[in-house]
Amino acid sequence: MGASNSKPKANFKPGTLIGHRFRIQEKLGSGGCGVVFKTKDLLTWKETQVAVKVETTSDGKYIKLEAEILKSLNSSRFPLRVIYSASTDGYHYMAMTLMGKSLDVLHKSCNNCFSVSTQVRVGIHILFGLKQLHDLGYVHCDVKPANMALGPDGGKYARIIYLLDFGLARKFVHNVNGKWQMRPERTNASYRGTEQYSSCNVHARHEQGRSDDLWSWFYVLAKMRDPLPWEGVSDEKKIQKLKETSKYAKLLSKSAVEMLEIPELLRKLRYSHRPDYLKLYMVLVKIMTRYNFQFSDPYDWELVAKKKGMMKSLRKILLGVEEASVSMDTITIKTNASTQATKSQRTEEFADNDLYESEDFSINRLGF
Repeated sequence: MGASNSKPKANFKPGTLIGHRFRIQEKLGSGGCGVVFKTKDLLTWKETQVAVKVETTSDGKYIKLEAEILKSLNSSRFPLRVIYSASTDGYHYMAMTLMGKSLDVLHKSCNNCFSVSTQVRVGIHILFGLKQLHDLGYVHCDVKPANMALGPDGGKYARIIYLLDFGLARKFVHNVNGKWQMRPERTNASYRGTEQYSSCNVHARHEQGRSDDLWSWFYVLAKMRDPLPWEGVSDEKKIQKLKETSKYAKLLSKSAVEMLEIPELLRKLRYSHRPDYLKLYMVLVKIMTRYNFQFSDPYDWELVAKKKGMMKSLRKILLGVEEASVSMDTITIKTNASTQATKSQRTEEFADNDLYESEDFSINRLGF
């Protein structure tokens, strides 16, 4: 799995047992720090499904860091829990809560284009997740759709997008005589992140701070509505140049005009600056207010799933499972009508006022 022969290879197949406890069902994803599998926990009564991440490096440092961050994030507002972590047969692994589909997968299911409603609401979820992490003194360093996912299926978290995969995170504070202070800024930092979403500052090998995570968040927001101009470009210098020269109006040409305020707020920030999360939040709230968006509105992927379910039922009717005579024109009309009706529905179990308050974004837990 690693680049060198000294690193173990986690070529686990379905049915493989990890740590004599977790039986692999399928591979969920992989990255520079590890491979994530969907497994069954054989020590639980109902063989609960959990995610298991296997470390690709020999010292297990990424899993140790990620476990530390996840334990710090342990709260009623962050559902991802570390269930167990250990080393076995030369591998380091961590079992954790199985989350829902990644934002990357959800975006692809919607033909790589979200509505403004979905874009803005997801943007608020991610912004809150980043502030939670920053309040602990960490920057993520790899903010991208593949590192975000819905909460666990079947509960109150199932419609919220959460930030995941903290293996590349870096602490930007340190404790000096019992007081938290900013770590000194390095003049030549190593590259961390994914080129498509990294800030220009990161491309220039400057120290990563909170603002760099937010630039990546901004690129994710733009990507939700339209392909980024540098997609498909493999040369990092060319990507950096495109980021430096692309007009924000072009990046956000399919987004609400209020979104143009975001890069203007980010441009003023330097490594030591604390971002104004409240102002960024209020930009998105303004859009929700103008269009009367609610958090209880269906998301695009929910509409797609509902439409697919309807089409499946209609196919059964056409195949004679039930007696009916339906033309393809009728199918189209009914499907579109139902989709429009669904847009006007509110999810009862998802109260709008229970999600975020201004204080969630204004409170300064670090003091700087």
